[in-house]
Amino acid sequence: MMIYQTPIITVQYVEAKKQIELTCSGSISSSDLKSCYRKALVFAKEKKVKHWLFDFSRNYELTENDQIWLDTTFFPSLMIALGPDNYIGMVVPKLTYRKMFQEAGQIGMQTYNSFIKLKTFCSSPKATRWLGTQTRLDNYFSL
Repeated sequence: MMIYQTPIITVQYVEAKKQIELTCSGSISSSDLKSCYRKALVFAKEKKVKHWLFDFSRNYELTENDQIWLDTTFFPSLMIALGPDNYIGMVVPKLTYRKMFQEAGQIGMQTYNSFIKLKTFCSSPKATRWLGTQTRLDNYFSL
């Protein structure tokens, strides 16, 4: 089910996986990015969706301001709207992944609290497989 779509970004709910998939295929304005996240969150709250795939693998990197907005506005809004036990697989371009891995190591490629468990990947299928295994917080160390 399509939630939001522009020529650059799509947000859809995949019923079979019970997850929201946001796919970005190029440069997008901050206002469009924020709009799609907000619409996805409204949908997730209505349907109680706990699994998210953010696919930025097609050579799009979040700007520093967009990353700050995600960290300070979107993620807190998600926690308030959906409560605990949300899972996010974030897919980034391979070069970005390698750089992040060199800077932060394997443990740095994931974050965890009782509300959001986020793991970074360079492959959408790997992220999808990981999301499919995430049903409880005690799965955190079965990476």
